[in-house]
Parts: sequence; structure tokens; C-alpha cells
Amino acid sequence: MRSREFNLNDPCLKVTTLHAAKGLEFPIVVLAHVEAGLLPRDNDAKDPDELAAYLQGQRRLFYVGSTRAMRYLFITYDQQVPSPFLSDLTEKYWMWS
Repeated sequence: MRSREFNLNDPCLKVTTLHAAKGLEFPIVVLAHVEAGLLPRDNDAKDPDELAAYLQGQRRLFYVGSTRAMRYLFITYDQQVPSPFLSDLTEKYWMWS
């Protein structure tokens, strides 16, 4: 669903990309498959500066998705290949299960 198609008053599940969710807020957000190779996506960049810029953009995208949640944020991932971004989430603010 594109962001311009959202009617936030419709009582339904909304599925969108992280890009389309920018600027919107939802009571509950689920970020699924936050795993290495998916977020951040694999990149073939060889230049360290190019790779750093790419990873910074991917981290911002994760931030955008995470901050769309007004009350609850659920993040799912395969414990065998978690995203490196998850290491930034400290137990002080998160319930792990």
C-alpha cells in the first residue's frame, strides 16, 4: 500500500515498505525479518566510504521503520542471522523473548 492510499481511520492491517511508512505513525508496528542480508541488504560495494554510506542509509531506514510505532514495536528475525542493527537495541528499553 502506498502512503498516499492510507486511510489511518480504516480498522485494518496495513502492510507497506519502510520507505512508504516514512512520515506516518501507527499504534503497533511489526518489522519482520530484520536479518543480515535483508536489513541491511547485501551490497557489493568494495570502496569503504561507499559501503559506509550505504550502511548508514540502511540504518536510517531501520530507524524510520522503528519510529513509526506509537505504542508497540515488534521485531522478528532469525536468531541464526540477526541484523547487525539489532545490537544497538539495549535490554534497558527492550523486552526480549
